[in-house]
Amino acid sequence: LEIYGRNVNPTNRGRAINTDFADFESDKEYDILLANNSLCGYDLSSLEPIKKLLLPVREGGLAIITLPSNESDWVKYANMFWETIHRDKPKKTRFESFLDAFSRSGIEHQYSIVNAPVTFNQDNPDQSLQAIFNVMLYSDPTNPNYESCFRKFKEQVLQKGALNFVYGI
Repeated sequence: LEIYGRNVNPTNRGRAINTDFADFESDKEYDILLANNSLCGYDLSSLEPIKKLLLPVREGGLAIITLPSNESDWVKYANMFWETIHRDKPKKTRFESFLDAFSRSGIEHQYSIVNAPVTFNQDNPDQSLQAIFNVMLYSDPTNPNYESCFRKFKEQVLQKGALNFVYGI
């Protein structure tokens, strides 16, 4: 996208559409669909959502989807604390779910699994780990269950000494 931005005259560019994909409808087709960590709640229980997902991609176009993998610490910790913080089951679609859905649908695809180690301030881990925790769990520090969950998260991460996110692309 950076190369595209440098090399394609602005008058010839398409437009970015920043919206909830479930609500997106268009008669147009696009060269690139980029869903960067944004399809976590996408329902893949039937083939219809997969067809709708790729509908706006022009033949020969490219859909790039990135999501956390089931192998990611992101998923491990989200599964561990989500229900306590939000009082419901996690409804997150992971990268492997898309691979399975594409295979079931006969959709040609390529993928890579990428390790993304997370660095945090070892001298003062509270601030950086709290920011990571808040993003992973869409959590609010005013939640009555927040503090105990964050404390357990921090203990486990510090004991492990690392936090590794794994993404599928």
